[in-house]
Amino acid sequence: MYVRTAASTKAKSFTDLGYFVVGTEGIPFAAAGTQILGELWVTYRVKLSRANLYNSLLGLSQPLDYYTNIATAGALWPTATAIGRSSNSGIWTVVTAPSTPTLSFTILGPTSLIAGCFQVTCYFAETTPTTTITGASLTSLNNTTIVQQRSAPTVGTLSDFIIAGKTATESHGMLSFYFEVNNTNASAPSVRVNISGTFGGTAGVITTVCVSQVPCTIRTSPLA
Repeated sequence: MYVRTAASTKAKSFTDLGYFVVGTEGIPFAAAGTQILGELWVTYRVKLSRANLYNSLLGLSQPLDYYTNIATAGALWPTATAIGRSSNSGIWTVVTAPSTPTLSFTILGPTSLIAGCFQVTCYFAETTPTTTITGASLTSLNNTTIVQQRSAPTVGTLSDFIIAGKTATESHGMLSFYFEVNNTNASAPSVRVNISGTFGGTAGVITTVCVSQVPCTIRTSPLA
């Protein structure tokens, strides 16, 4: 479509749609390139439209990693790495301790991740309730800082979480927290989520972990 064959650093749609050729007669060769031949008048028709918001402005391209795990008898996390959905951004990996009844897991990022703010949501569901969730704490904060959700003097307590516990008679439980990445030494950022409770040992417990990037300005003040 475009007439230029060489590389261009500008959009060709503004400059390379065709050639403009002028034929002349009686112009001295010595005046080539300097002789004024006339004037070229150009008319533009411009259509104005209301601005639309796309992609990340609407959250349509927000980085998201979503992992789903189904427990086997005796192991809440059957494999060392939870299975993510195909549309994951590939930023975060959920690393677990396979073949053990632990409820805990680690969120591990790449060394290339320098900065950003993220929200983690973990959801537990089981048809036959046996597993309990009584609390949680955060350790192994490598190049990460937890953003507290309620006022408290220390990090690693329930003040860091929005949490709904789970008793042995309840089918669902969840927890959520925010953290920031400030990678100053080019090592993988990570957070260890230690969940207090007991895995009932029943196969079929569905655990989902979602890590999504969020604006760093939406929760600068802890909840009271």
